Amino acid sequence: MGEKEDENEDQPFKCQDFIVVDLEAKITLLNCKLFEEIDKDKKKGNLIMKSIVSAIVNISVRPNSNFIAIICENGYLYEWNF
Repeated sequence: MGEKEDENEDQPFKCQDFIVVDLEAKITLLNCKLFEEIDKDKKKGNLIMKSIVSAIVNISVRPNSNFIAIICENGYLYEWNF
């Protein structure tokens, strides 16, 4: 390893909070601090939507906005202010 890589080893891991979708079309917000959590029972995101009955094929977000657009397999488009 080079000197630059050795310096970065002591730096904490940082990332933005992010949203994931599972195979049941549940949308979950994951806080970046979950990577630091040791207790597996506390390593859970916040479920923000589960009412969509069709599989989600795409999610689009706007930078600096609270709106997301969700496109489903059945052709429905949902816009949501989270």
